[in-house]
Amino acid sequence: MKSRLLARVEQELQAAEAAGQRLPSLILRAQRALLLIRQGELKTARDELTGLHQLAFASPHPELAAWLHLAEGLIGYLNDLGTQATEHFQKAQALARAGGAKAAEAQAYRYLANMAYYRHDLPALVRHAQAGLALPADTDLVAHAGIHLWVALAHLYAGDAAASRPWQLACRALATRAGDDATVASLVYNTAELRVAHVRQAELGEGGQAALPALLASVNSADNFERAVGIASLQVLNPLLRAKVLVVEGQFAEAVALYDANLQSAVEQGLQRLESSLLADLAWCHAQLGRADQARHMATVAEQALTPQVHHDDRGVTHGRLAQVHGLLGQAADAARHAAQAREAWAAFAALQAQWRAGLAASGLQPSA
Repeated sequence: MKSRLLARVEQELQAAEAAGQRLPSLILRAQRALLLIRQGELKTARDELTGLHQLAFASPHPELAAWLHLAEGLIGYLNDLGTQATEHFQKAQALARAGGAKAAEAQAYRYLANMAYYRHDLPALVRHAQAGLALPADTDLVAHAGIHLWVALAHLYAGDAAASRPWQLACRALATRAGDDATVASLVYNTAELRVAHVRQAELGEGGQAALPALLASVNSADNFERAVGIASLQVLNPLLRAKVLVVEGQFAEAVALYDANLQSAVEQGLQRLESSLLADLAWCHAQLGRADQARHMATVAEQALTPQVHHDDRGVTHGRLAQVHGLLGQAADAARHAAQAREAWAAFAALQAQWRAGLAASGLQPSA
């Protein structure tokens, strides 16, 4: 199903082409490519961008270049979540600001806030959110909705659901007004993902409150919404989220099937920081299913995947799960070692959450009314 936002951009493109407006037509084509990328239609978008790059090379223009950098940055983000994506967004912001292209500038701040959230760089997230929200909302409703999304998730990650709620409501309202189904889908998915993370912390650490009956329902809601509006960009993440829930609920064989089918592709797309915790889940599943050799092997691989890039909460999940695995396999010393490391990771995560709560409170950021 085509989103209202995409339909509107295509109508504007047809009108611009009919009027012979070359530059506005090229900019609208770049905007359409960006929307197609957000919906997961990368092949169609890439074909469009190839032609646009050739035209932009022949007749350079800062606003068109800014939109092209936004599109290339988003492709990079979806492919490998790497630093090249951030560089594209930074170039887009600089070009848009220099060229007075406020909508492209707002979009750049939205994606820079996105990247800062992924890196757990709260000062950068706050800085980009402040800059984006300083522009009038009508400059680009989609960009403002996206900025609200990342601030909402930052509050949730910091453990402050009450502070997150008005940002979530404003995000949904702005996205709905703009016809931006992709942002609503991202909000639904990410809030479900953080809810699952909270329950995993309750099982493997301290400070969480489990609410098992609602878990799978929230994951189903996210999956159903994305299918209904035609969002394909989360198709790798949803099965992994479902697998996490199945592990918590004790449906180990079903979880193994989902991990086996989706884990490798997720890692190839840049989610290496999650690999250790997901492999630890697999080890736990095999241990519970009586596959001791597979469990031991998977536990070793999971520990080897603990790179410095793994976040504190993912590290806590990994060590907590490995403590369970080694305990079930009768390896008491290894179980105790991982249990101690899990406690250290959860303590570091609690300190990080406190820093985020303080930083967000001091930021002066306020959601749209």
